[in-house]
Amino acid sequence: MKKESFLLIEAIIAIMLLSFSIIALLKLNGNIINVLTHLQTKEQIYQDSSAIVSLLTKDYNKKTKSVYDILKKRYNIDNLDIKHNLQDTKYSFKIENFAHITFGDFFDIDIQKVTIKEQNNQIIIYKLNADG
Repeated sequence: MKKESFLLIEAIIAIMLLSFSIIALLKLNGNIINVLTHLQTKEQIYQDSSAIVSLLTKDYNKKTKSVYDILKKRYNIDNLDIKHNLQDTKYSFKIENFAHITFGDFFDIDIQKVTIKEQNNQIIIYKLNADG
């Protein structure tokens, strides 16, 4: 009889250890999903910002604009779903002169520091303008 009760205690302990391991793995899985979601958001902001920076001019400095406001000057966007999504995505811009490099009489390079914010995310991109 003692042998059977000892095996039952072993089984209960093994089940408890297994359930603690499963709980730890589920928590780890939740953390990984949160990190991946954050990285996907950052990647999307970098892609959007890269496309937007090429269209920026000084009149965007210290303003908040939707992606639609920026793109509508160059593109005709007829699809209402896309239009509404672009209008809902808003960025604030800060454009600063970062540096000016002169290469003798050949050409000049102006470097601008462009800070783009969307909700809690911020990126900094350096935009080069060459005059030659």
